[in-house]
Amino acid sequence: MSAGSRGLAALFDDLNRRHFGGRLPKHRVVLAALLGPCVGRCEADRPLIRLARRLSPDERRQALLHEMCHIGVPGHGVRWQARMLRLADRGEAWARGEVRAYRRCAETPAMLWAATTDALHDLARHRPRFRLAQVRRICATDCGLPVRDFLALFPRFDRTWERIREEEAQYRARRERFLARNAAATGNLADSPSALTSTLTGGVGPVGGLLRTGCWLGSSDLRATCGTHRRDRKHR
Repeated sequence: MSAGSRGLAALFDDLNRRHFGGRLPKHRVVLAALLGPCVGRCEADRPLIRLARRLSPDERRQALLHEMCHIGVPGHGVRWQARMLRLADRGEAWARGEVRAYRRCAETPAMLWAATTDALHDLARHRPRFRLAQVRRICATDCGLPVRDFLALFPRFDRTWERIREEEAQYRARRERFLARNAAATGNLADSPSALTSTLTGGVGPVGGLLRTGCWLGSSDLRATCGTHRRDRKHR
């Protein structure tokens, strides 16, 4: 293990002990060349957190805490927000600002639906065998609504889940083909994001979004994204 990896592992352990009582399962933390404004990602299918290399030490610490709040909690709904608010109560004042920003992004039904479809992509990618009732309950809880009210607000939910699950199955198949062809040449996939993107984003599957699960944008990028999304919705 390199000195940098040992430092990230120690940082995870320290934050886990200080803010989560050491209850979070151990995750490997690595630096990666993440695409676009996303500077952190918690992988739901394996104990791995990726942080952007370009972050300063303070930004890296905040991004890691954000991702640690995603462990076992997909999306940026009420459960993730509760974890972040507990961080704020323990002295991490920036976490409260993150929660406010995500709440502003979901202040209208259109924005709430955009956040829900992004969460569905993550669930379909990492939990494709979840029953429909489980998916309904998870998304309704993240929106802070009873399941019945949630389905009344979004009557297309069931059909959208089936469509997204099929899209993610195609995405996984394309990813597996890419890895099989390029394993020897690329080595570490995190170091070749452009090649992976050109192969995987053929019109289907997750290619970024407003509130992608486990993807930390940072306050300024988040505000810009929400503002752009509001304008796009307004003109549709």
